[in-house]
Amino acid sequence: MKTKFTKSLFTIALISLSLFFVGCPGKRVKPLAWDKCTLSSNWHGKNANMRIMNILSPNMGESSFNDRYNWAKSRGVNYFNLFVVNKADGEYAKYSPFGQNFTGNYGNIDKASTDIMTKRIKKMHDDGMGVVLWLMADDSNDWAKKFASNPQPLIDAIDKLGWFKYASIIVLGLEMDEYWNSTQVNAVYSATRTKWNGMIGTHHTSGKYSFFNFGDIVFYQVNPGTATGTIISQCKNVGAKTGKKIVAFEIERQEDRNKCQQILNSKAAYSVGNW
Repeated sequence: MKTKFTKSLFTIALISLSLFFVGCPGKRVKPLAWDKCTLSSNWHGKNANMRIMNILSPNMGESSFNDRYNWAKSRGVNYFNLFVVNKADGEYAKYSPFGQNFTGNYGNIDKASTDIMTKRIKKMHDDGMGVVLWLMADDSNDWAKKFASNPQPLIDAIDKLGWFKYASIIVLGLEMDEYWNSTQVNAVYSATRTKWNGMIGTHHTSGKYSFFNFGDIVFYQVNPGTATGTIISQCKNVGAKTGKKIVAFEIERQEDRNKCQQILNSKAAYSVGNW
């Protein structure tokens, strides 16, 4: 017969094992699965003047961060697309893990910047949100070329900072065909694979998908005002031609739930960016 003492030890052991495998109550240990990242809302206002993708920026104060974060959450999103490096695309730009002097400080982690960025990534993760990290924004040509010429230091920095463990998907860059050729994309892809074995996304200018072989998911973009039926047809076509998973990433310059819902209902894409 078990004594009260042995029963207590047995109970403590069970609780310890539970915490080891599941983590602390109320906090998810693993990142949200890539295929559960189905609803995001990345732009709001006239000509997308509010950029949710920029909320990692250390240039953005906590009040503005909370406004944008809570705005997206209030729309029922389940994941956030976030720029890791952004020289000049939208509000609060010019930031990176190496600070504002990306090319001059390349490879040297800027603690002041990354403390803020890490705190925000962890908040999203702890709130149950998917975290999709975009390595490079557009309007960042010289930074993008610097990165592609020697991609490992940025990948190593992201790994050292622990950001990969919170990520659901890594996207190589926004509108990659504006600033990289296939050799450069391959260099970035290969470096990313040294630290990341999860899903990789690619993204191009409207209607393009030429670098799809360097990823598992095509984040597809169309020109604003494109009819919903046309978007559905194009997404199905890209999926059939590439054999990749499709995200209807940018279909307007602001939220458009009606279009998003129709696309999701059609199963032309498993995820949307204008929820």
